[in-house]
Amino acid sequence: MPPIMGRRAGLFPFLLAVLAAFALLATPAFAAANQRVALVIGNAAYKVAPKLANPVLDAKAIAETFRHLGFKVVEGYDLSSQGMRSTLSEFSTALAGSDGAVVYYAGHGVAFDGENYLLPIDVDLKTPTDLDLNAISVSQLLRQMRREERANVIILDACRDNPFAAELERGRYRGVVGHRGLNRIEGDLARGALIAFASDPNATALDGEAGEHSPFTKALIDHLGDQGVAIDTVMQRVRSEVWQATKNQQLPWVNTSIIGEFDLNPAPETSRTTVVVPDAPPAPAPAPPPVDRQATENLLWESAQHSNLVGDYQAYLAAFPNGVFAAMARNRIAVLAALQSPPAAPAAVAPAPVPAPAPTVAPAPAPAPAPAVVAKAEPGPDEIEKSLDLGFAARKELQLRLIALKYDPGPPDGAFGDRVRAAIREWQKRRNLSPTGYLDSSEVASLKSESETSYQQLIAPPPRPATPVAPSKSIANVRPDEELRHLQPARPHCPRGDPTCGRPHRRAHPSAPQESDSEIARPEPHQRTDQFLGGCQEGFHVVPAPTPSGTRCVQNGF
Repeated sequence: MPPIMGRRAGLFPFLLAVLAAFALLATPAFAAANQRVALVIGNAAYKVAPKLANPVLDAKAIAETFRHLGFKVVEGYDLSSQGMRSTLSEFSTALAGSDGAVVYYAGHGVAFDGENYLLPIDVDLKTPTDLDLNAISVSQLLRQMRREERANVIILDACRDNPFAAELERGRYRGVVGHRGLNRIEGDLARGALIAFASDPNATALDGEAGEHSPFTKALIDHLGDQGVAIDTVMQRVRSEVWQATKNQQLPWVNTSIIGEFDLNPAPETSRTTVVVPDAPPAPAPAPPPVDRQATENLLWESAQHSNLVGDYQAYLAAFPNGVFAAMARNRIAVLAALQSPPAAPAAVAPAPVPAPAPTVAPAPAPAPAPAVVAKAEPGPDEIEKSLDLGFAARKELQLRLIALKYDPGPPDGAFGDRVRAAIREWQKRRNLSPTGYLDSSEVASLKSESETSYQQLIAPPPRPATPVAPSKSIANVRPDEELRHLQPARPHCPRGDPTCGRPHRRAHPSAPQESDSEIARPEPHQRTDQFLGGCQEGFHVVPAPTPSGTRCVQNGF
């Protein structure tokens, strides 16, 4: 027995070692199956483009947040073109086998011909080829992330003025140059991903004071760690915080098509122990899941926005008196109350008591009836638009902006007819707004922001054509026969049979030049008297001529 016990005792450590080896082999597979990767880049020290104050500070804070949430972080700061491509290659390698990927970029970004580009610090854009060879396109990032099925998120804090817009336009290239912000990303590449911009498409985002986080990044840091909250709700909270922090100047924009929910900080799963009791009564129904208070608040606020009724805003304040949108709800109630101010109801005058007769005791007079409470009618969309006091020029501008966005409001005549209302309704449907066909102040601002670039191109004056220079009329343009006809005097009438005048004379002397009036010899009254005496000098004879005397002397033989 002792030797057998010894062998058993020696076998037990071996079994433990085998089990430990299996545990070690299983652990990496489990980790890889739940691995999430984040790419974080911050560029600020640009060599040609304007330097930025806070992207590196923002990117380092975001990298630390993702690291705290369990992400594998690939990061880079103030990267050159080669550095950005090396970092992207490292990120692509780390994506293998992961179930979630996030990209955060802070720095300069430009839009050209419908594509968005992230710029390294050494970029110097002269032509669109420089963008393709030196910058990183967002489409290139999406292609790397979509090689496997996973939840993909791209967050861009790069909606700033395009520092190379003038240089690209000077080259007269066929692509459309974006002056402000980035373009929205749609189509097959955006499918299954969430793409967040720091501001609306074609609008700029604030960078913040030097040494501080930008408003967008600060809101991200505040909400990325919200436990058990889907990324869609996280971005709703970020949008609300940025809108309030910038005093309604910057509104982040999100485009999402993620299927299901993707939590950056999932709630821990509690272990459950099931106890089986024979002949036990059926277990009670499970308690309903906890209500997401922020999601309920967002839903109630969106309902109040769509109806735009005072009662709905008051209902929101009653449910969430200190909610995210509480201040905005109170402002909207004040505006709607100012639009509808009915005249005060006249105060009811109580009748004078009638004196009672002496022997009888008069009953107490009945109290005066209380004035009826007049319910305030909620203003309609047409009244809200009327309160904006849009003049002729403002209405015409809105028509032109609708035309710039490829809608059909008819000719821009400053009158809002049926075609204009139909175009406004189409625009509202596209923006997921209530299709009333009328505009309020926030919708006017949103329409102007969306159409700014195409509107400026629409109203730009056409290039002035070169003025043709009329050719000067010179003697070279005059036909020779016209010039000779102008210079030659009228031929004198020749007597019949005169051999020295007319056609016979021209045939005999074809090269004889014709004399003009200025070449006709005029008589000199005191030196030559032969004209007055009716004769000529010896060797000359008299012929008719257009002279004061009607004749002139011609040498014999001519």
